[in-house]
Amino acid sequence: MVACSGLYLVWWCVFFAPDAAGQKPSPTGALRVAGVACILGAVACGLLAVTSMVQGMAGMTGEAVPGLWINAGCVALYVVLLAVTVRLFDRPVTTELLLFCAWCALELNVASKVAVGSTAGAGAAGGAAVLLVVLTLATLAACTVCYTLYYRLDYVASFWDGCVPLALVGVVSAVVALVLG
Repeated sequence: MVACSGLYLVWWCVFFAPDAAGQKPSPTGALRVAGVACILGAVACGLLAVTSMVQGMAGMTGEAVPGLWINAGCVALYVVLLAVTVRLFDRPVTTELLLFCAWCALELNVASKVAVGSTAGAGAAGGAAVLLVVLTLATLAACTVCYTLYYRLDYVASFWDGCVPLALVGVVSAVVALVLG
């Protein structure tokens, strides 16, 4: 997931970083090809990460909260956040909110599996699970704020606002990998 976030962030910078005049760039030639390669690499790394995480969870027994509940809760959360951001903030619908909620579901499922690795949530595995839940929910909240603000900002500020979720997910994914690794 770290590689996915990193490549996505590079793509974002290639295609959306403001030029010297604060305008949207128009990458051409090798830079454009590199940017396209980065987003394709991000997709491939993301799919590989999800597949690896799901396979890893399949090898673990038990879960603190049933995955079906977590997934249904994240789908419901997506619907609520979508309605709120569209109706209250006039935010156009884009794929990012769906990606944030899907990432949240994945990480909460991991936390649920990790929590069972300890007795009643105590000990190292319980602490790792709690850390993962807190980091995941805080990141989802920050990403949602950035998502909501994006179209309300000028071009330069919206570029940086778009970088925040990509960087946060990458950092949290790195922390999780280190803690659980």
